[in-house]
Amino acid sequence: MVNAPSMSLSYSLTQLSNRPSKGWAHMLAKVGSAQAGSALRDRRASPTPRPAPRRQCASGMDQVLAGQRFVALFGDLDTPALPVLSEAVAAIAAVGPHTRLALTPRTRKRVWSYDPGVLPPVIELSERVAAADSAGVLQYIRSRPGHRHPLEILVSPRHIAFDVDHGLGDGRFALELLSALFAYSRGGSTPWVADNDTVLALPRALLGTFAAHPTRARQAWRYLPTLRSRHTDATAADSLPWSPSLASTVVHVTADAESAVNDWRRDNADKSASAAVWLSIVSEALRAAQLRLEDTVMVAFDCRRYLPQRYTANNNFIIGLEIPWAGGDGLSVTSTRLRKVTAAAVPLAAMAAVSTVGLMRARREPIMQSVVRPGAPVQVMYTDMGHIRMLDGMPWRTGGEPPSLTGLLDSAGPSAITILNSRIGATRNISISFHDNVVDRSIINTVADYLRDPLRLLTSV
Repeated sequence: MVNAPSMSLSYSLTQLSNRPSKGWAHMLAKVGSAQAGSALRDRRASPTPRPAPRRQCASGMDQVLAGQRFVALFGDLDTPALPVLSEAVAAIAAVGPHTRLALTPRTRKRVWSYDPGVLPPVIELSERVAAADSAGVLQYIRSRPGHRHPLEILVSPRHIAFDVDHGLGDGRFALELLSALFAYSRGGSTPWVADNDTVLALPRALLGTFAAHPTRARQAWRYLPTLRSRHTDATAADSLPWSPSLASTVVHVTADAESAVNDWRRDNADKSASAAVWLSIVSEALRAAQLRLEDTVMVAFDCRRYLPQRYTANNNFIIGLEIPWAGGDGLSVTSTRLRKVTAAAVPLAAMAAVSTVGLMRARREPIMQSVVRPGAPVQVMYTDMGHIRMLDGMPWRTGGEPPSLTGLLDSAGPSAITILNSRIGATRNISISFHDNVVDRSIINTVADYLRDPLRLLTSV
């Protein structure tokens, strides 16, 4: 399902027009971008001139997501000194545009600039901010006034956070950047830095998945219309003026609670993936808190699963699909839906369609939402990054908050909440992002309380 690193995006198939008329050949010609770079030099070597600024073509998904932002926060861990991090950022950016650090996203524009002379700032968090819990740190970072660079790196002795323009990448970008910064601080590098990105990754994934298996393409196209939301809300009141007020709540599920869920799954639902079980748990927690929900949930899928072996995609390579999740469906129904959608490569087909639309509409300016409908049902966007084993070697601290990746993510609208679920080591971390001037914080706190004791929810699924 979705248990590969990704970060959620607020884009669904309901925002697409009908099937593109020019077919797969036209789609393959429109998507993908060429990227190149050279290997990271050891920082002890003699300085070399930085590459000159140049133009860089953005993929359709990058254009669609540019301008949205997310914050990824890692803690508690021993962070490198600021000068070391600044040096690492400069070295990684100079390698080439495939690391994304020196790109400047331009909303709905096909051509971006790569300039390693313009670097992301490394900012020290104050002691007051660093002393807060994860939710407090996330909210501080996201609510800072003033201009934002495409990427800003914020650091305390026990935190490192990335405030990211979504055009630069998804959750994989945050994971790879964290690993690269720590590798550099130890005098090393990572394949993400040293190796060029795959040219035209999306067309290669499409050809490898559908051209060799035409029946899979037919299955995927039959599934697409069934995943579009049919929800209409005739009872909502007239719209009112609204401005964003992003907030965050973080839940740390203990190792004992995580183990109890795994034992239950093994005994009662051994054919269901962990991601399906946790999606069902989240659904039950939201309903138990009496939230009025839409009849679909937008689930983020990482489409790197469809790339041929040894191919990489450093740009945005995820898609959100609307999956039915009416109350009472049960775990087996949810699990079967997710399994069939994934096996038919529906996420890949959807990402190709969204990418093509993004390219064709590149010059249209996005419309910012400025109204809210009181009483509208809550939209849910869900991302499960699974067990992130690539971070096991990080210098995690003991005695404070457990090792965690938490996030504050732009939502799809005022009545939407975004949920990020991941596991590091034995602890699961669930971040809930919402607008606290629309969704009552006390209700979200109730959801969090249910999630801290997930086993009691499994009797309902």
